[in-house]
Amino acid sequence: MAGPVLVDNTVILKFATVKRPEVLLQAWPGVVWTTPAVRREYEERVAQGAVPEAAWDSLTTCDVTERGMEFAARLSTRLGAGERSCFAVAYHREGLFVSDDADARKEAGRHEIPVTGTIGVLARAVEKSDISIEEGNCLLTLIIGAGYRSPVEHLDDLL
Repeated sequence: MAGPVLVDNTVILKFATVKRPEVLLQAWPGVVWTTPAVRREYEERVAQGAVPEAAWDSLTTCDVTERGMEFAARLSTRLGAGERSCFAVAYHREGLFVSDDADARKEAGRHEIPVTGTIGVLARAVEKSDISIEEGNCLLTLIIGAGYRSPVEHLDDLL
């Protein structure tokens, strides 16, 4: 991966819910970005009292170019504005798209955009020794407890 790592709210919300945004941010230091549309979606959740306000102060927000907006407008309407905008930036900047949304992940495959999700972030954090396998499994358990339908119950199944 040469470009940025674009994260949508399906993953951002999970790490905010367990109050561990740094796990996501440290997985790819300096290149984890999101878009203004994702920020707006997150702020809506903050206004509802669902997530902490300051969790993502250090997450870089990048603008979407006009070309990116045109590309995003052609994507499936099944994707939210945040997903479409992250997808467009990842596509045009040869980045990684981070989402747990099944429709978004399928669309990424059709456009040959590398994609990962919550499990991939946790696995990367363990592989980089940012967190231990035990801590990764504990975080996964907490995220599952908050409603995530994980394809695995333990990271040991993957690593």
